[in-house]
Amino acid sequence: MDFCILPRLFDSVNTDITPDPNLMSAPLTDEQKKKLRGLGHRLKPVIIVGAGGLSPALLDEFDRSLAHHELMKVKLNVGDRDERDRLIASLCDHSHAALIQRVGNIALLFLRRRKDSRFLAL
Repeated sequence: MDFCILPRLFDSVNTDITPDPNLMSAPLTDEQKKKLRGLGHRLKPVIIVGAGGLSPALLDEFDRSLAHHELMKVKLNVGDRDERDRLIASLCDHSHAALIQRVGNIALLFLRRRKDSRFLAL
């Protein structure tokens, strides 16, 4: 019996989300954030955080998505503003991502990949 071996979905994606010290050592400038906000305007949320909060499964999917997209929106369907801010800070601390913008319950996060980044010219 012959089996067709299909590649896994994320095998070709660089999932190394450890920040590059040379690229992430300096905070983003206002000009860089403005450019990223413009690029992020058309994006739809990739991750939606619900009332269950930040589960290990959600954090795992968040890490894979951020490694793949670099710039992505996260929607937080939680109670009040303080809880949203706390969850966004937890996501940023967990992944070393930079918060570019938060409008209402949508956060725009950015983490440059070590290799093959689309944002090297930024």
